Amino acid sequence: SLGEVKIENQGNTDWCTAEATDYMCELPDKEDFEASWAFAKSKELSGEPEEWGQDIRVALKTRVLYGALPKKSNPFAHIDPAQARRVEYWPDLTKEAEPYKKQSYYKITGPYDYFDNIRSSIFYFKDEKRAVGFGVDWKWPVEPPFIPKVDTFQEGFGHMICCVGWKIVEG
Repeated sequence: SLGEVKIENQGNTDWCTAEATDYMCELPDKEDFEASWAFAKSKELSGEPEEWGQDIRVALKTRVLYGALPKKSNPFAHIDPAQARRVEYWPDLTKEAEPYKKQSYYKITGPYDYFDNIRSSIFYFKDEKRAVGFGVDWKWPVEPPFIPKVDTFQEGFGHMICCVGWKIVEG
């Protein structure tokens, strides 16, 4: 495992991509980051501030172009989620986020199934504490958990999570 499992409560927002990429940055940088700012920057980048959710590639590209804002640099005690998603409500925080820019992101491929390709990547980059972010088809009920062998949505909606390790459960 790359670190402690952290479950963020995004509440009634569509910031899952920002929450997941924040945690992916928090592990190596040892800093808590502000997801709402990252989401606003990703919406600025996509040009679609009112559209629900965010494309994973755009969320990752946001980290390369802008970095991540430490929570301690967030000027708001509270900001309405409808406003937080729009970059014009935020002051210019480029200097605070810039030290946390990432050099790149990449797609995991390999000779194994999805599960083993993810495990291999986490193991290979364990010293750099690189987590793996991925999209899932989110629906209810969520039991039993599984990684499907198909590349299409069956039902439900998209959700981004990140993986920091694994636990094999017998049975």
